Amino acid sequence: MFRTLSRIIISCSACLLLACSLYAQRPPSQSMGGGGVIDVRVRYADGRPGPRGIHVRLEHAEGGAEADQETVEGGKCVFHQPTSGVFVVRIAEGEYKETSARVELIGNPMAYVILSLIPLKNKTQDEVPVPPPGSPVSVSVEHLAIPEPAQQEFAKGEEALQAKNTDESVKHFQKAVKLYDNYPQAYRMLGEAYLDQQDWAKAEAALKKSIELDPKLAASYVDLGAIANQQQTTQRLKNR
Repeated sequence: MFRTLSRIIISCSACLLLACSLYAQRPPSQSMGGGGVIDVRVRYADGRPGPRGIHVRLEHAEGGAEADQETVEGGKCVFHQPTSGVFVVRIAEGEYKETSARVELIGNPMAYVILSLIPLKNKTQDEVPVPPPGSPVSVSVEHLAIPEPAQQEFAKGEEALQAKNTDESVKHFQKAVKLYDNYPQAYRMLGEAYLDQQDWAKAEAALKKSIELDPKLAASYVDLGAIANQQQTTQRLKNR
């Protein structure tokens, strides 16, 4: 009987050790605990802030809807996600092409996503909506004075940023402001690129410069708010 009991104890111990080993070797779950904020900014293809009311959907990368939001002023919406993981942020509006971006909310409580509104049909110049006079995106005399080389660098920076090539976009925006220092949109987009790199200090400096040149740039204020939120989140984590 003693031998039988010993064999049972040894067998149970072996099973327990095997279970512990398998548990320790399991891949880390991407949906357990943690969570954070996913800051989404929707823009027109030319870089202008998107409108209100654009439907943005958050999905888990492995499938399944997580949340839905609509953009507010400046084409912004924020998802407060209770769990960590890999997600897909998607726009599926009737008059625009479906656009999505993959975002990881793992090991960092803040993530940023930029989505572009791409019309389904190529509209003629007459059909493109023109902002009313005095709006934050009105074309100014200063904008018309921007040299062509600077505008080309700005366009290249936009393309690189949309392609998720952030380092390349920073180089082009830096060239744009070097060619024309009074270029508020270029400073704003440079701030956006620094935000993607999570270089908060440089992003804040570039965005403040854009506001100094054009106080009506609403998107710059929105991005500065995002930086302030990130700094508050970081401070709270340090104080825990």
